[in-house]
Amino acid sequence: MPHPALPRRFLGVDAGSNTIKYRAWEINAGGECELLAEQRFPVRLGEGVFGGGSIAPAKIEAALRVFEQIRADADRLGIDELRAVTTSAMREAPNGAELVEAVMRRTGIALAVLPALEEARLIGLGAMGDRLEEGGAWLMLDIGGGSSEVILARRPDLFEIRSLRLGAVRLTERFFPALPPTPDQIEAARAFIDETLAAGLNLPAVEGPLQTIGSAGTITALAGLIEQIEPGVGGEEPLIERRHVEHVIAEAARLDAEGIHRLFKLEPQRSEIILAGALILDGLLRRLGQQRLRLVRGGVSDGLLRLYLEELGLRRPPGD
Repeated sequence: MPHPALPRRFLGVDAGSNTIKYRAWEINAGGECELLAEQRFPVRLGEGVFGGGSIAPAKIEAALRVFEQIRADADRLGIDELRAVTTSAMREAPNGAELVEAVMRRTGIALAVLPALEEARLIGLGAMGDRLEEGGAWLMLDIGGGSSEVILARRPDLFEIRSLRLGAVRLTERFFPALPPTPDQIEAARAFIDETLAAGLNLPAVEGPLQTIGSAGTITALAGLIEQIEPGVGGEEPLIERRHVEHVIAEAARLDAEGIHRLFKLEPQRSEIILAGALILDGLLRRLGQQRLRLVRGGVSDGLLRLYLEELGLRRPPGD
């Protein structure tokens, strides 16, 4: 039976520390969701923030131009509901409130600063999606610019969430002020990752098989490199093995950002931080005793959609 409030169009914005991105869907009369559009804008809001600095005026202006574009896209697409959130960099920036106010003033978009655990919960809801209904235990990894989230879930609800102050931008700024790095810088970064994980990533043991999945910019970028490393092993949800990650680390560690860009054909801003992101993923896999994970599409924006569907009565909240 058609839902009385449908069809509707929803757009979710995820203003991350490295990239601002959105996804827009149409929710049809039967409650099914069709992706209408998606865009990514590599603004890098977190640049300079993780060492105690503020968001630079140029970054604020760049972000505002992006939000103006998002508002125009939402109007063009006929969006009924728009939800926008921001994460690690805005939690830490002393002038984060200035950007929130400017976005509202210039575009009318209410930008909510997510607490770390709420960010992780949305990532889990968005990336795991209906996988939670399949049974078994799921391990979800998400490496962002300023933080990494680890979610251990069983059907039907998320039950262990860890948010770690380990991100590709944060680690790059701390240990790799120039590329290529020295061997000592690589060793120091690995030691820092291991110390952070030892202090903040104690998860309960899980009986039976554990399926490991990952999302977000670093893992998506690494998955895109697999076809270059081993042609033919990609696919819609490519499998990333530790040996792939180790290969990227070994190659990236000997190059500057331009060399990484030429070798891996990554966008320039991703080339600057892929080494740090790969080191974080390698550390997570080692710490968790995993040799591989599968890339899934989805994240914070998809989590926002899922919550909106719950508000419309089209999905059960986790745990119900």
